[in-house]
Amino acid sequence: MKAVAALFILIWSTGFIVAKAIVPVADPNLFLAARFALASLLFLVVAVAARVPWPPWREVPRHLLAGVLLQAGYLGGTYWAVAQGLAPSVMALLGTLQPLLIAVLALVVLREVPMR
Repeated sequence: MKAVAALFILIWSTGFIVAKAIVPVADPNLFLAARFALASLLFLVVAVAARVPWPPWREVPRHLLAGVLLQAGYLGGTYWAVAQGLAPSVMALLGTLQPLLIAVLALVVLREVPMR
């Protein structure tokens, strides 16, 4: 299990470096579309093989919206910023502030106190 966690951290942490590497050779949006398509196919195969139950159809739009906001919004914005010249290291630091920003927005917009 520790090896899987280490592999996940390695793959996730290289995302900003990959963003910088693909900018000279590919459109970031096209690259992300291909990446999401391949990841979707992989997850579909794993889910079918594991016989994971699918969510009810009424919940699918929520799942799709969450996926678009988390992946396309966050990673799309990240790759766009790097393509515009922002250093991947700065973008990584900004990305680490995302949970703090969400907690502040929860306080201000939803008047909800995050769990302790």
